[in-house]
Amino acid sequence: MTHLVIATHAHLADALRDAAGMLLGDVQGVSAVNFVPGQTVAELIAQYTQIVEDTPDTEVLFLVDLFGGSPYNAAVQFIAGRTGFDVVSGVNLPMLLETLIKRMRGVGLVDLVDVAEQGGSSGIRTYHEALARISSAEADADDDESF
Repeated sequence: MTHLVIATHAHLADALRDAAGMLLGDVQGVSAVNFVPGQTVAELIAQYTQIVEDTPDTEVLFLVDLFGGSPYNAAVQFIAGRTGFDVVSGVNLPMLLETLIKRMRGVGLVDLVDVAEQGGSSGIRTYHEALARISSAEADADDDESF
């Protein structure tokens, strides 16, 4: 099973893990790393190292908040030259949920990267877009009934 590391600025990582647990129940194999003021990239790498040492012989997917931010930069430095690791930026709750659900179904690291990317972007919607889709679907259903 691929281990997930959520790494963010402030305490967003804890909040995302807690929210996923609220929606999916007890989530195993997920670590939260919070980058707080005063920390360095070296300290983040040390935290990543400890997580990987505590979960040997498993793939690891880092879900970080910002491309180019310290959690991302530390993860990229950490995985450089290693196999069985990857990093996806832009973590949000839909991304995390989709990734967790697919991981529970046995999906491995390579496919989880795609799931995370798609889940993160498909979770971004507007009310008016959703309303337009519902109206369009209702209109299509009315057209089908008229035959």
